[in-house]
Amino acid sequence: VLCQHPEISECVVLLREDNPGDKRIVAYLVPRHMSGNQDDRHRLSINDIRRYMLNKVPDYLIPSTFVFLDKLPLTANRKVDRRSLPQPDLVRPALEADYVAPQTELENIVTHIWQEVLQVQQVGVNDNFFDLGGHSILVVQIQMKIQEQLGYRVPLVEMFRYPTIRLLVKHISGSGVSTVANNQGDQLIMGRQRLQQRYSLMQNNPKRSV
Repeated sequence: VLCQHPEISECVVLLREDNPGDKRIVAYLVPRHMSGNQDDRHRLSINDIRRYMLNKVPDYLIPSTFVFLDKLPLTANRKVDRRSLPQPDLVRPALEADYVAPQTELENIVTHIWQEVLQVQQVGVNDNFFDLGGHSILVVQIQMKIQEQLGYRVPLVEMFRYPTIRLLVKHISGSGVSTVANNQGDQLIMGRQRLQQRYSLMQNNPKRSV
């Protein structure tokens, strides 16, 4: 399906497992009319490719990562040398939205969750989850981690309705999640203080059992 895109000259799609237990679909693309200019590689928008594929395959079959190449590596028999295809890096892909860093504590928490699940080093608060390689299966992982860290279960429909960190945080903040996060932070601070007090007691009285 991907190779039928009018702006793609060649492509190959692999299921990679660069980290144990983390299988991801990766697409290697050679765009048409390559000029050799690095910026020209991304004239073909990842957003456009995803929208094109959404009309043809289920979202979980859309590659999570797209790698643009000048040409596909070939074996001596002129077949694609899959072993020579580079491992995808973890940088933020070229998106239509400009990068905007998280501003609040809650945005930072959700951003770290997205980075961990999506395996992307930099995620902006206005980046669309699905344009970053997210799909319905990863949505469930995001849902679970938000519940673990914030104590709030985000209904799956809300993940699709609010696909950016800023929209999602704005929505769940109205549900009292910011209060939950602050309470958890207070509990951590109090726990550290208790440990410091115990340590001070032990220093002052080495024979004391704590």
